[in-house]
Amino acid sequence: MLGLFPNSPVGSRDISESSIKALEDLSKEGGQFRLFVREDASVIRVTDELLSSPPHIVHFEGHVTFPSGNNSNVTFVFSSLTAATEAIHITRFADLLFSNKVQLLVFGRNDSSRIVGNAAAAISHRLIQLGAPVVLAPIRAIDDTTATS
Repeated sequence: MLGLFPNSPVGSRDISESSIKALEDLSKEGGQFRLFVREDASVIRVTDELLSSPPHIVHFEGHVTFPSGNNSNVTFVFSSLTAATEAIHITRFADLLFSNKVQLLVFGRNDSSRIVGNAAAAISHRLIQLGAPVVLAPIRAIDDTTATS
């Protein structure tokens, strides 16, 4: 499994420490897990990791831009080696997953429903249309207390 927790744009929610802890706990039970957090979660580093050691599962918990009414211009925000963040288009992200034989993409916390309705479902649908693997995404915001109980 590959956990991706890139930098969030200034002013948005930061990464979820509880999600990282839960994934680290899975690795203690024998699961193979690699974690890319903040500046380590750049497009270049993630691409290199996918090419050198493709995971079966990718867990993405980061910021996604979703222009209202247009799910073809979705971008995923990754960390950047030269700036705070770097956005990649949904087609490039789907191609990275598909070409490296990732079998499952898991979206972490879904705070997007507070902004534009339930963007996770539309983004998941578009990724699958573009050839990405199965996508598991929450359909409503889930707080840490609910997720851990």
